[in-house]
Amino acid sequence: MNIIRFWLSGDIKYGMIKDDVVHGFQENPFGDFRGGSGPFSLDGSTYQMREVKLLAPFTPSKYVGIGLNYRKPTKNLKIPIPEL
Repeated sequence: MNIIRFWLSGDIKYGMIKDDVVHGFQENPFGDFRGGSGPFSLDGSTYQMREVKLLAPFTPSKYVGIGLNYRKPTKNLKIPIPEL
């Protein structure tokens, strides 16, 4: 099963791909796995691959970056200091 996150007409949804057809999930499969009807319940919607825009499979909780404009991190990582 290939779990995907996709955009369709302004909405972001989750689903799975089977035989080049997207089958929509009722809710986010990465949410609470306890109780309810389960994280992989289909909502009955189907879409052709050409109808949807594929997105990253999940949204990150944080972004991490390295400031190469500071001398110490660049020296520790043995990266040349960028020229201004």
